[in-house]
Amino acid sequence: MSDDLFQIEPALSPRLKWMQTHGIKTNYAEHMAYDLPWSAWTSSNDRNGMPEDPDRAGYGDSETEALLDLMANNNLPHWNQ
Repeated sequence: MSDDLFQIEPALSPRLKWMQTHGIKTNYAEHMAYDLPWSAWTSSNDRNGMPEDPDRAGYGDSETEALLDLMANNNLPHWNQ
């Protein structure tokens, strides 16, 4: 018998599932030259763990803002759609 009260399968949040589906990576780098410390990019724009084409990446003060900017720059659907 398990110690868990209910047997519930683990599930990703809609945002994490969307990030996994689209191969999206994020990074927080306070020391970057940009005013916006968060960046987000797709795996197709990845070069050694950072965005290869900065114009196709997203940037923001928070991870959410960087993801929204990424969606706007790449015409991606919102994770709740």
